[in-house]
Amino acid sequence: MNKYEMVEVIDSGKIIAKEFNRCKEDLKLFFEEAEKELDFTPVNYTSCFGLFTHTVTGAEFNKLTSEIQKHLIEFHDTNIRIIKEFQAIYNTFNALDNEYIKNIMQSIMKSNEAINKANLGLIEAEKRIEDIKNTNGRIEVAQNNIKIIQDELEYAQKDLDKHMEIQKKIVDGLTQFKGKIDSYKHLKDIDNMWVNLQNLDSKVPIISGDINNVKIDVQKNISELNDIKKFKDRLENYKHLKDIDKIWNDLDYLRVIKNKLEVVENLDKLTNDVEGQKK
Repeated sequence: MNKYEMVEVIDSGKIIAKEFNRCKEDLKLFFEEAEKELDFTPVNYTSCFGLFTHTVTGAEFNKLTSEIQKHLIEFHDTNIRIIKEFQAIYNTFNALDNEYIKNIMQSIMKSNEAINKANLGLIEAEKRIEDIKNTNGRIEVAQNNIKIIQDELEYAQKDLDKHMEIQKKIVDGLTQFKGKIDSYKHLKDIDNMWVNLQNLDSKVPIISGDINNVKIDVQKNISELNDIKKFKDRLENYKHLKDIDKIWNDLDYLRVIKNKLEVVENLDKLTNDVEGQKK
């Protein structure tokens, strides 16, 4: 029931109550008027002193009849008023019955609607309570999972602290390494060096062949050196300087051999460096 319906019912009730009270006051006045006693003028049938019988005259009889007629008319009017008052009472109670019954039925219907809505609300509330129970169960599971995750996070945090310390050391080492790298004067030339190394790598087979040839020459030179060593040993046994010119010439020859040996050593070193870089 909205506020407009409530106002309509209240106004209707006020009107009915007002009409009912009016009828009640009218009935009250009517009953007060109806309580008046009938007053007739008595007819004398004795003389003034009661000595003989008095004969009722026509005037006296007419007077009595007039009073009776007057009371009959009043009685008739009273009956008519009673009928009208009872009609008003009937109409009032009929209106009361119709309006109140109508309002009561509307109230009952609205109460039923409210009860139905309340029942639906209770059913929905029971569903919500069941959902809340299920949700609480899921929340408990989630809380347990969160606890497990928190424990794992604490362990991971400790492990992370260790890793952070290790990474800090690595970063410090890389910083120092970068400092060393930055201190290199020829760092910018590393690309050119790499190109040269690639070119050198392509030349390795040729150099290897040259080295093999050099090795053959070295073997020959070693043989010659052995001969020179024998010659040198022989020279050491000389006790006289008469052969100094011949020895001088031999020394020139030794210088040539020595230069060849130095070339061989450099080639061996270069070969080892190249093979090391290829690995």
